[in-house]
Amino acid sequence: MQALSDIKNGFYNLKRTYLGIVLSMVMAIALFVVVLLLAALPASVILLLVAGGDFFGQILSLVLFWEPLLRGNVEIVISSGFLSVLLPIVLVYIWTFGAMYGVSKEIVDSNAVRVTSFIHWFRSHILGLLGTGVLLALIAIGPPLSIAAGLSMQGVTAIPFPADWVFGLLSFAWFFIVICFSSMQVPALMDGLGVFAALRESANLVRANLSRVFSVHLLYFLVLVLLFGPLPIYSVITNSFDAASDAVAAAILSWSAFGLFILGFALLPSLYITMTTIYRDLKLG
Repeated sequence: MQALSDIKNGFYNLKRTYLGIVLSMVMAIALFVVVLLLAALPASVILLLVAGGDFFGQILSLVLFWEPLLRGNVEIVISSGFLSVLLPIVLVYIWTFGAMYGVSKEIVDSNAVRVTSFIHWFRSHILGLLGTGVLLALIAIGPPLSIAAGLSMQGVTAIPFPADWVFGLLSFAWFFIVICFSSMQVPALMDGLGVFAALRESANLVRANLSRVFSVHLLYFLVLVLLFGPLPIYSVITNSFDAASDAVAAAILSWSAFGLFILGFALLPSLYITMTTIYRDLKLG
């Protein structure tokens, strides 16, 4: 299976340059957190003026926007409030982590990575990555957010069952499709293309190689389900999540924390390398 071969090759390159990748990921994570905190400050001030409360409480509410999931409230993910917070997070993620594709380009081209590689690629493509983040966040999150916001403006506070599940599944399917078709946009950006030209290049390459690209992303998604799926599933079943008094909940929370480590220092970097390698193969082939 081609997808398994692609992923295996990605992990092989990750293993050979692991220390350099880890350092680059630490830089990316630090930049991601700093930018989100800086963005949360004015957002908290606005919420404070509109909704009242205290400043730090508003910051905490933004940081813990996903917390209702722990109480089994899965429907929160299709609300306008949740999606409004998710959109800038996706934007900042693409902007700050996009430089990892430049690091991956060095690995694929020269089998090595410099200590300053992440900083170099981020600084040299800072505007292109920002534009890519804005574009993809709007494409991926914009449509479901617009629908949820429109319903909210019409006074619909909760989408009734089963329409809520249909909307949620369609929103996820749209998000997954956007991820797949844009998966080579940043590698193309690292090759010198502009934001829109890179997106067109990615869409064209993926369209001609649907099974290869979609299979790789599906396999990574299945791993994410294994790592993080137990948490919302258990929350829905029990309609609560109290790790302090529930041993099963505590075990699941520990497993999810382990999953975050695996995500940051194994899955994501291997995905960057894998998609960069596929992009190179398709361009040369």
